[in-house]
Amino acid sequence: MVTAADVRYLAPGLPEPLIQVLLDAWVETGDFNIALEKMRADPTYDNYFQGNRRDDGTLRHTEAQYLAIFDSYEQTLIGLGVNPAIFHDQIVASISGDRSPLEFAEDAEMLAERILLRSDEVRQEFAAQNGVELTDEALIASALDPDLETGLLERRISIAEVSAEASMRGLQFGLPASRRLVDRGFGRQDAAQLASQAVEFVPLVDSLARRHQDPDDTFDLGEFLEGLAFGDPIQRRRINRLLRSEAASFSQRSGPGRQGAAVTGLEAE
Repeated sequence: MVTAADVRYLAPGLPEPLIQVLLDAWVETGDFNIALEKMRADPTYDNYFQGNRRDDGTLRHTEAQYLAIFDSYEQTLIGLGVNPAIFHDQIVASISGDRSPLEFAEDAEMLAERILLRSDEVRQEFAAQNGVELTDEALIASALDPDLETGLLERRISIAEVSAEASMRGLQFGLPASRRLVDRGFGRQDAAQLASQAVEFVPLVDSLARRHQDPDDTFDLGEFLEGLAFGDPIQRRRINRLLRSEAASFSQRSGPGRQGAAVTGLEAE
């Protein structure tokens, strides 16, 4: 006579209600494999193995595989210092989206390395751009969307990093500009250098625009980005014209007995 202990031995990890369903079917049919199929067809099965059934009714994983994958997801989240119970829906969605434990872990660890463990500015930019709260749980949840490809997640993180580098220097690149910078290959270090240049260069050229009666008598961060980062020819020529005007004016003020120039900076062309 088969018992629940036999079921637990052959199908370890099954929840107790399904153990009873499997046992009853086994007793009825006398065949474990037939009983296993009856258990999988039972209406309560999907309550315990959510996301495991495809639209055509076939299963993605055996019960043992499902439980191992679910546990792997949970261990990844525990490693990040968060309660995996909070992420039950994300785990189920990842299973139904055929996201492997390795992909899940890589995405979560990338987020932890580049967002959770970075400065408040990066966290704030990522949260703001993705419309989530600033908590670790909310940030992780936004990154574990099963419909979000790893490449898209990495791009979102890069955009947040670029924006944060400007923010840390008292500037606001803005989301559209940050996206354009990332699309042009700017990373965190490139953005840091660009923002540092902007801190010095924008006030300088702005003062030159006023001094030399430029038709557009101001120069702002947006124009700096257009000229120096995005290569807009109009802004590049304008910057060069102002630099040359200042150099010529300085030479006249200095006279033949002095050398040097009042303005040094980025060459736009």
